[in-house]
Amino acid sequence: MIHIVFQIISTINPLDLQTKEVVFANIPVCFLNVTGKNVPIDIFACVKSRGFSLVSLSQLQEVPPKSLILLVGPPGSGKSTFCQQTVIQNLALDRPIIYVTTKYGPPKVESILRERGLREVEPGLLCFVDAYNETVGASVSDRPDTAYADCNDLSSIDIAISKLNERIGRSGVLLVFDSLTSPYLFNGSVILRFMTRTLSRFAAKGNAVIACMDEGCGKSEDVAAMMSLSDGVIRTETRRDKLLFDIVKHPKETPARIEMTVGPRRAGFDRLFDIENTNPQMMGKLLVAIMKGDEAALRPEVGDFVNLFWPNLVHWSGMLWDPKGFPTMKYQLNREDEAKAQISFPSPLGPGGSS
Repeated sequence: MIHIVFQIISTINPLDLQTKEVVFANIPVCFLNVTGKNVPIDIFACVKSRGFSLVSLSQLQEVPPKSLILLVGPPGSGKSTFCQQTVIQNLALDRPIIYVTTKYGPPKVESILRERGLREVEPGLLCFVDAYNETVGASVSDRPDTAYADCNDLSSIDIAISKLNERIGRSGVLLVFDSLTSPYLFNGSVILRFMTRTLSRFAAKGNAVIACMDEGCGKSEDVAAMMSLSDGVIRTETRRDKLLFDIVKHPKETPARIEMTVGPRRAGFDRLFDIENTNPQMMGKLLVAIMKGDEAALRPEVGDFVNLFWPNLVHWSGMLWDPKGFPTMKYQLNREDEAKAQISFPSPLGPGGSS
């Protein structure tokens, strides 16, 4: 990626170049100040024009109309989390959501969504098909935003979806089905007919569907048939400290792989300020560079231009990684850095040096 970015800007004289990074609709745009004029460059367009594929999770979560996307992977590989983030992103765009939940009731779904950053939702924008409580025989109070169904009876799920769709009264609805595993375990290969008659038909009316299926919970030929019936397939997998999202097929994107590092996000930043494991001289240089900006380059032999470029690269890369959580994390880190920066480090300018 770094090499590609240098290709994009290599035709501009570095002496005439200043970079600023902004984010519009989760798409990074690099503004190049050339001879006094700001020239916007769409990084995605530039990279794709050179034959490379660049896609983010945020793009995948913008499920296109008239499409059925299937997430397939082992339990715990991030399928439900992907769906929940998809719900939050599409609600922010005022897109109506019908959330079919088969693993727990709507109150728990709402709690998880709030933990992931969901704010107040306009009434009628988020509806639920509760296919959990009736399946397990639990008694719950009626909710005006919820229709009830039973995983043992696929027709009840179909009726509940149709009921909520009529109530919404428009196309462009996103149906999130989390997940197909329980209905499949109760009904077997009949789920294939349900996908065709209910989910695909729902998508064909100008809506969209994203559904999850646990791999290894049924016959491999049934899972292969479910993938064949879908317009898009994303395989999820965990590998050590990474989540892998393989785009097998997609209505808009080419096959690609997205890797996400999982684990405590703060660990790397905490180690940065661990005095026992940090070179004080290098830390002093880093702090001077942060405080003085263009006046102090970490590597003066290659010029301040590189010192100006890297923070912007890191920033919009972080926005691609987590467009909703990164700004909050950066704000919290900046506040803590103000306190931690009070620690005295040896001057990088040496004894008697002045800044």
